Amino acid sequence: MKYLILFSLLIACGPSEDEKGPEEDALTLSGKDDSFRKPTFHGHVSFGESEFSSITKSEKIHAWTFALSGPAEVTIETAHDSEVDTVLYYYKKNAITRNWGPYKKKNDDYKENDWSRISFSGDTGNYRIIVKSHSKTERGGFSFQVNCEGEGCEDNGVALRDSLQTQAAEKHIVLGYRGARDEMYKYGGIDDEEGRIEGLYSGRHVDTDQTRVPSLNCTTIEGSAIECSMNTEHTFARHFLRKYLIDKSPEFFAAESDLHHIYPADQVINAKRGHFSFGETDCDEKNNCKVNEESKLGIPTGEEGSARCSKGKLDSGQAECVIEVRDLRKGDVARAQFYMAMRYGMPLDEKTETIMKTWNQDDPPDAKEMLRNDRIEQVQGNRNPFVDDPDLISKITNF
Repeated sequence: MKYLILFSLLIACGPSEDEKGPEEDALTLSGKDDSFRKPTFHGHVSFGESEFSSITKSEKIHAWTFALSGPAEVTIETAHDSEVDTVLYYYKKNAITRNWGPYKKKNDDYKENDWSRISFSGDTGNYRIIVKSHSKTERGGFSFQVNCEGEGCEDNGVALRDSLQTQAAEKHIVLGYRGARDEMYKYGGIDDEEGRIEGLYSGRHVDTDQTRVPSLNCTTIEGSAIECSMNTEHTFARHFLRKYLIDKSPEFFAAESDLHHIYPADQVINAKRGHFSFGETDCDEKNNCKVNEESKLGIPTGEEGSARCSKGKLDSGQAECVIEVRDLRKGDVARAQFYMAMRYGMPLDEKTETIMKTWNQDDPPDAKEMLRNDRIEQVQGNRNPFVDDPDLISKITNF
C-alpha cells in the first residue's frame, strides 16, 4: 500500500551550508535540551493529506506525529517559499519510557537545495516530525510531504491515539494526589454540586465539607438518610498503575493524581471493589453478589458458581469477580479507562475493552460529565478527549 502527500510550492536553490554557516539553535543529538523547546504541535499526519505551516517569531519549531503498524519505507520531504530554509528532524518514541529521546536523523540541505529530505525503513511504533528554519531569524511558510510504502502504512488508529496522548501529556499540570483531592472536595470544586458530592458507584450524596472524606448528611439515591462516608476511588486501580508504570516515578505520580479517573466513592463499595476489573455480572444477593444501590460486584456473566469477592479472595476454582457500575455512570467509567490507556500507554485486556466500548455507546456524556471535564481543564490543564467526542473511541482498534 502506498500513500503520497503531494503539493507544490516555489522551491529555490540556495547557498551551500559552508556559505550560509551552521544551523542556528540546532536540536541536540543527546535530546537533553529538546523537551523545553515546546514545539507548536499540529496533531497527527494522516497519510494522503498535505500539511502547511509558517515559521513566525512566536512559532519557530513545528511538530507532527504519525504511526506505523508494521514495516514500511518512509520518506519525509519539505518544500518552501524563497524566504525559508527548512531543517527536518525525525524521532521515534521509546515504547518503554514513552519519551521521544534524541532525534534519529536530521537533514538540512538535500543535495545542496534549501529543502530537506529524510528516508528510512521503519517498523511498528510512533514517530514525530520536527520542522524548523536554518536561521533563527528566518520567517515564512513551508509545507512537507510524507511518502509511506508497505503494510505498516495501514491506519489502525495508532496515529490518532498517539496524537491525543501528546496533547494530553503536554498540557497536563500534575497536582499531586493531595492537591487533586483538595480540588475535588472543596466548595466549588471538581465534584461539588451546590454543596453536595455524589458517590460514583452508589449514587449516595453527602455534604461538601472541604475534607477528603466527607460524610455529613448522607442520603441514598431515593433521598433516605443513611450513614456513609466518601473517599477517593482510582477507577484505573492503583494495582494496575504499579503493574504498568514504575512505582513512585513522575509518570506514576501523574497517573495516581489524574483527575480524569479519580472520583468520590462510598468507602464500603470502594473497599469491596479493590482492584477487580469492570465488567458485567448477572449475580444477585442470593448467589453472594455484593450489591450497593445500583452497582454490583460478582462473577462475570456466563460464569457458573459463586465467589466471595472479598479482598481479592475467590472461592476455589472460580473466575475473578468484576464490578458492574450503575447504568447512569457506565459511560463515565468507560471514558475514564480509555483516557488512562491512551494517556499513559497502559493496555486494556480485550474483554474489558469490548465491554467499555459498549458502555461508552450506551451511556453518552451528560451535562454532569461534561462540566466535570471543563472543571478539570481549569486546574489540571488538559481534557479527556473522549468526553468531548466519544466517537473517537471507535476509531482506535486496540487500546
